Order: sequence, then structure tokens, then C-alpha cells
Amino acid sequence: MRALTPPVTHRFPGGASKRRPRINVSLTVELEELVSAQVASGMYHTASEVVREGFNCVDRGEYADYPVADLPALAQRIKARGLKRLAR
Repeated sequence: MRALTPPVTHRFPGGASKRRPRINVSLTVELEELVSAQVASGMYHTASEVVREGFNCVDRGEYADYPVADLPALAQRIKARGLKRLAR
């Protein structure tokens, strides 16, 4: 497992900066590969963006448990929705 560390300093227009506490997150190898694949796809620029989006989905109630048997159909729907968005 490797730790992902978000930026510590935010830069604002005019050169001002705001410091925030550093947070380290340890991921399993499988999750690290998933995050890396999302960044490599070009959909996200950094691992921090991927992790933030995951937490945002949970926070908005977009996360749900699905029976294993339903996952292939769900994956197909998600892929179709993503391709539709890319076509715009």
C-alpha cells in the first residue's frame, strides 16, 4: 500500500495561500490500481481528484450496494452513459 497525500497549500489569485492539515490515505493494491487507471484514462488529473469524487458520490447518496449478479448489467449501463456524455 502507498499513501496518497493531497496538496498542503492552496494558491489563490494574488499569490495568497491557505494551509490545511495534511491527510494521508493508505490504499490496497487493488484500489491503488483503480485510482491509477482513472488518472491514466484522462478523466481525472490527480489521485486526489479520484478520491474526492468517490467521497462526493457517497455524500450525495450515489453509492449503493448491488448484488454480484447485477454488476455486469450495471457496468454496461454506466459505460453507455459515459460514452453518451463523451459524445456531447
